[in-house]
Amino acid sequence: MLRRDPHLLLRLDTKVTGFEDAEVTIEIGDDNSDIKQFPFFVHRCSDIEQMTRLGESIGISKLIHECCIQIKVSSGTMDPNNFLRSLDNAPSYQRLQSIYRGIESNTSIKTLTLDLESIGIPRNESFSLLNFQNAQFISNLNDFRILNINSVTLNDDDSTVIAQALAGMLSLVSLNIRYLATRASAFRTIISACPSSVEWLYISCDTAEHCSILASFLQSNHLMVSHLNVTKKDSIDVEEDSLDSFQLSEQEASMIIDGLKNGNTCLETLYIFCCKGDTFFTSAQTLLCDTTSIESICLSNHTLIELQPFLESEVRFDVFSEQEVKFGIIVDSLRLNRNSNKNRVIREKISRYYFVGNFDVSPFVKLPVSVVPSVLGMIKGKKLDRQSAIFRLLKSIPDLCNVVSRVNINVGNDDDIDVVNDASFDSRKRQKSI
Repeated sequence: MLRRDPHLLLRLDTKVTGFEDAEVTIEIGDDNSDIKQFPFFVHRCSDIEQMTRLGESIGISKLIHECCIQIKVSSGTMDPNNFLRSLDNAPSYQRLQSIYRGIESNTSIKTLTLDLESIGIPRNESFSLLNFQNAQFISNLNDFRILNINSVTLNDDDSTVIAQALAGMLSLVSLNIRYLATRASAFRTIISACPSSVEWLYISCDTAEHCSILASFLQSNHLMVSHLNVTKKDSIDVEEDSLDSFQLSEQEASMIIDGLKNGNTCLETLYIFCCKGDTFFTSAQTLLCDTTSIESICLSNHTLIELQPFLESEVRFDVFSEQEVKFGIIVDSLRLNRNSNKNRVIREKISRYYFVGNFDVSPFVKLPVSVVPSVLGMIKGKKLDRQSAIFRLLKSIPDLCNVVSRVNINVGNDDDIDVVNDASFDSRKRQKSI
């Protein structure tokens, strides 16, 4: 019969006085037999005094900056839904509370990794949650990660526990919750509790509903992250030859990308593990450079500089392939976005991708003649394409025939983009009023 004593596996990034090993495995069960089963075993702490002493040692060590806490069993497979809810294990949780009080007194700890069991999930109402009560400790954390070793699916009550923990993390910069399996309602609770300070977000979306919820929060500017990593929970540790079944679909990925449009103005990197085809390339291209109009280009994303995984081999380079065209715009826009002068980025995108084919000339009809040379200078492309675009544009500006109006024609500068954009807006207003 397998032993089922729970253990606290505590990893620290430095030595603790009295507990000299960097990795400490603490047995908190009552059975003192079979110690040889623990090759990484360091100290057996089955009494509160010894665990309290370890907690106090951690609390006074200002060299510790990272802490990882996991609860495991000695052998076999643990069913957390039955095992951790057992009243027989209440004393073990009480012992853990004594060490938590010591850990939270160390405000030098900036990175905290917990598994669900170490926070008391699945929930057992018969004894108190394993939580951190020191507000200063919680507010000082920069990096918080939650592991899910035993693949627990969170319900609404469980998600509330996590949301309460996140609520006090006012300085949090990086949040990794991609290992959590959640129902849609629980997912919404956790997302809504993410601190506004979060810049790096690692998250899993297991269904289209999860993707839709994430997209709505991104669109509402609740999550102004700089780095977003989205996967399916099951795609994290699967074999390479079975990856396809664990990827987000194109439609799911497009939901998330569309949530970034006209919203997040801080995003720099986007990692989205998904299938790629026309739908994906269209969403990604219109996020970075929507060529529908001058205004849509201005409202596109000008901060994203990295989109991964994004392999050239995934693109069909056929003759006149739309994917190839979209791929080219995506890659070029990512490169252009590296320029910190966003006015120049917008100008360059308009230059390259607006004056193509039968582009809309209405934004230029009422332009002052003085800015026409600047607009003409923006037109790029192959010689014949450029000549065609210039001819189409000049035909649309009747004031060019008025010699009186040709005064103070200046060489263009970055401010001209504002004139063009204003003209585009005025043109759109006139069209709506007709």
